[in-house]
Amino acid sequence: MAELDLEDFLTDPECSESEQDALSLPRPASPTRQGDRQSDAKKRIIRRRRAHRACLECRKRKVRCDVVVEGQLCTNCRLDGRPCTVSDRRKRSTIAPSLSPEQIRDKDPQVPILLSTKSTIAPNTTTVTPPSDEYPLDLNSRRECPSPIPGFTFREPSSSTVSDADILFSYHDFLATGSLSHIPTADFKFLETKGCFHLPARPVLDEFVVEYFRHVHPMLPILDEGAFWNMYLGDGQHDQQAKKISLFTFRAMLFVASSFVSRDTTKLLGFKDALEARSSLYRRAKLLYDFDVISDPIAKAQGALLLTYYCSGREPLVNTFWLRIAIQYAQAERAHLYSQSFSLPLEVRQERKRLWWCCIIRDRILPLGVRRSIQISRYNFDFDQEPFTEADLQGEFETSRVYRSDAKRNLARVMEAQVNLAIILTDILALVYPINSLDHNSLMAMPAVTKRLRDELIVWETKSESLVLASDSSPAPHPSVRLFWGLTQIYYWSARAALCQYECLALQANCPEPNAISTRELGNEIHLSVAQISRIVGSFVHQNVAQYLPVSAVAYLALPIILNTIDIRSTRMKNTTKDTQLRLSNHAMQLCREKYAGAHTALNTINKAIASVDIPPSAASATALSSLEKSPFESTEMSAQMPTTQLLSTTTEIKDWLTILVNQPRAYLRLAFTVDISLSRGRYVGSEELPRVLLLEDGYYGGVMNVPRPLEPPNHRGQSETNGVRLVDEEEPRLRLDLDFFDFGGDMDPVQTSSMYRSDYRLPNERSWTGAMVEELLEEVGRV
Repeated sequence: MAELDLEDFLTDPECSESEQDALSLPRPASPTRQGDRQSDAKKRIIRRRRAHRACLECRKRKVRCDVVVEGQLCTNCRLDGRPCTVSDRRKRSTIAPSLSPEQIRDKDPQVPILLSTKSTIAPNTTTVTPPSDEYPLDLNSRRECPSPIPGFTFREPSSSTVSDADILFSYHDFLATGSLSHIPTADFKFLETKGCFHLPARPVLDEFVVEYFRHVHPMLPILDEGAFWNMYLGDGQHDQQAKKISLFTFRAMLFVASSFVSRDTTKLLGFKDALEARSSLYRRAKLLYDFDVISDPIAKAQGALLLTYYCSGREPLVNTFWLRIAIQYAQAERAHLYSQSFSLPLEVRQERKRLWWCCIIRDRILPLGVRRSIQISRYNFDFDQEPFTEADLQGEFETSRVYRSDAKRNLARVMEAQVNLAIILTDILALVYPINSLDHNSLMAMPAVTKRLRDELIVWETKSESLVLASDSSPAPHPSVRLFWGLTQIYYWSARAALCQYECLALQANCPEPNAISTRELGNEIHLSVAQISRIVGSFVHQNVAQYLPVSAVAYLALPIILNTIDIRSTRMKNTTKDTQLRLSNHAMQLCREKYAGAHTALNTINKAIASVDIPPSAASATALSSLEKSPFESTEMSAQMPTTQLLSTTTEIKDWLTILVNQPRAYLRLAFTVDISLSRGRYVGSEELPRVLLLEDGYYGGVMNVPRPLEPPNHRGQSETNGVRLVDEEEPRLRLDLDFFDFGGDMDPVQTSSMYRSDYRLPNERSWTGAMVEELLEEVGRV
């Protein structure tokens, strides 16, 4: 048998790719070998084609490498638990040179050129230089290329650099995954095909990191920014003992930052828009979790917390799922016992404290917006422990490479204000949500509880304004400070509105004779809250920061848009203030719609709620509005059985939704809680899912109906159906099961009542919400 050369088993690192391919080709057979094969035809020589690429570990050990066959990790490295690194070969073609510092300076004179550029891509191309205050990073500075970072070698990404910018994560010394030997080879191949182990090169990666620390980290500081920059910039490079960040956490950071990077960068990465980029980067991070690539519980909690910013029409509740995962892993590492873990180093305790309070922040902002129950209550955490304060972020004031120290300090104070608000929201959200949680005991204690909570909110507002606004001595606050403080105020006013609506519901469920003065006072406070939210959103648009709103802001815009639309439709007269508020809110929602897939669920709720409201124009002021209390779907004989207190004066005129709340509280609450429950469940709900007390006519109070309880089955006593139309027994309390259509006095054919319960029924004027209906309404009002 012919001898096999050693070169058939080894990969020569000095040979080029073409030379190794040539060596791997079969050689011409010699006459002697030809004779041997003729003499013994059964004997065959199987020559192994040598691999044209091997990992660095196998090259060093001079053993055969199958990384080309196996994919991300060769068999040797997988069995030994070693990192499998494959270096790219030098290409004969030259890479197009990047722009010179002079060219960049000519293109944008405000861009600081920190260091000279290089023409080749390397895993680490950063050089640390002292931060300069001469070129502050402005929130509104958006250019066609990534924003420069003090301490970075700046290069504008181009097609030539991005083409081979998809490099293995192992090139970055600041990333870690732990042991991967437990993952089957087939799973590795699948993750490799999905791009989970590849990251952009530094020019693109720099922009993602900057946008993350600009727009996400200030109000969710799960990482120590100073420590991260030390890892990212290469301090402690090649040090195996140096602290590293999890690949799962870093992937989640790229996902949440993808909403704020430039469009050019998004397209250079192969995505057509921010929606596609968010969806793809979310899936890559999720796959790392699903395939158990990460074993560190802290890293899992950090990454899951960032994935709570994802929501889609197919998975409307996935954000709550990720929040639950984050809280569970944080509790598994005893993060909630940070104040009792004296045996741990201070750095570890501080890391756990950051993580736990970030979980609390997300567990307040998310449920308040989508009207869901909280997961961290006073039963599983003592809120009297030392909270997260400005002092815990003090180490980042001088180490941030995105904000100056004064702006960073003010952002830390906004964060502290959010923490204090989150503590108050613990009791408010536990009381208000879920909506169907009313019982007799809670109703009896409701007045004292709500008064205490409202007083706490007012005290918080006074202290927070003095803490944040008075501390900013600059004539014009930093745009980021205005943005995050405005968002904090939106959370505050939304909490006040939710508390007032809960009180209105309790009044309808408990009071045999509702107090009109109390209802009007609550209505005035809701009106003030909606007006303040609209004002703040309008200021975001004017200040050109509305494009940086987080995905959670979508849910907070829903009710103000609906109520402002009702106001304009009810008057049909031009109101400059309300027109402006609605137009600006509509513009902010459009910006969110372009970036967040979850916005479509909220927009569908807005669309159906607006289309379901029928309000007669108040221009006919002399028209009798007794139909506001009388359902247009019922006969005169049936309405005669109702108490006379349900009928309004014929001179009553609808001026805005506040008039509806005072005169028809249940009609307003049906609309408001339909929006709340729809946002909570991720789909538009029908009247059968509302609290039972809201299905009664306004003005009717039965003794057995004081406290709302779950709906009885459809075939309970007093109900029957004929040809799909529900018949009501005269002795049964008057339930409004036709309330998928919110009629505030409009005309509707009674024949349409039965058609509303057909599966193919569509609400009037129902169409996909694009904001056009708001613009059409405003144009119509402008012509009046």
